[in-house]
Amino acid sequence: MKYFYIGVLILCLLVAGCLLTAWEIGRRTEAVAQPLALALEALRAGDEAGSRAQARFAAAEWDRHQGVLAALISHDHTNGVGEALAGLSWSQGPELGRRLEELLRRVRELAEMDRVVWRNLF
Repeated sequence: MKYFYIGVLILCLLVAGCLLTAWEIGRRTEAVAQPLALALEALRAGDEAGSRAQARFAAAEWDRHQGVLAALISHDHTNGVGEALAGLSWSQGPELGRRLEELLRRVRELAEMDRVVWRNLF
C-alpha cells in the first residue's frame, strides 16, 4: 500500500509542478505580449514613434524574462522570438505592423504550448 501512496504523491508533485510552470510561463509571456499589443495598437492609430517605444519596452521585458522562459520552454521557440524582437528596429510602416502581429502571435503561442492538459502530461 505504501507504493500506491508514493505513486500518488509523485503524481501530485508532477501536476503541481505543471501548474506552477504554466502559471509562470503565462505571467512572463503576458509581460511581453502586453507592450506588443500596445505597439500594434499605436501603429494602427498612426503613432509609429509610440509603437517603436512600446516595441523597445517589449524587447526589454523579453530580455528580463528570457532566462526563465528558456529554462521552461524549448530553445527553438524562445530563440525565434528573441531574433524577431531584434529585427523590429529595422522595420517601418506596414512591414512593422506585420512583424508586430506575427511576434504577438508567437509570444502568445508560447503560453499555449505548455498548457496543463492530459495530452501534455502523459
